Amino acid sequence: MRVPVTMVDGVVESTLSSDQAHCVLWLRELDTGLFTLGMPVAQLPPAIEHFARLLAESAQGGQDIRSKLIGTDGVFRARWCNGHDDADGNFVLVLALESGGRLAFALSAAATAALKDSLCGTGHRAAPAPREDLQFTP
Repeated sequence: MRVPVTMVDGVVESTLSSDQAHCVLWLRELDTGLFTLGMPVAQLPPAIEHFARLLAESAQGGQDIRSKLIGTDGVFRARWCNGHDDADGNFVLVLALESGGRLAFALSAAATAALKDSLCGTGHRAAPAPREDLQFTP
């Protein structure tokens, strides 16, 4: 079964539903104008992960992703960060974005060591270098 695809030109506005169980997006369609999409809040993390993967694939395919990211220089601006250990022993890095949103990343021990090495400038790499095919460099 083939489902028709609605091509979106932009996100106009967003809010939470009155019961705060759904996020509501007003999207601008290429041909017909505005339409509204509601999605359960619990589905936002998997959607964000899918979008991040698609953005990385777009960059690997030669697309200009700088113009597709927040800001003019191809980065998401974080205004603050914090971290803590989770129950599984992973370090959780929490970034507070300028928009007010927050993203949290559970880092493996190797990723935590590499981050610490980068931030502290110890001059040695505690973890193996990332594979080139997994790097995301806008």
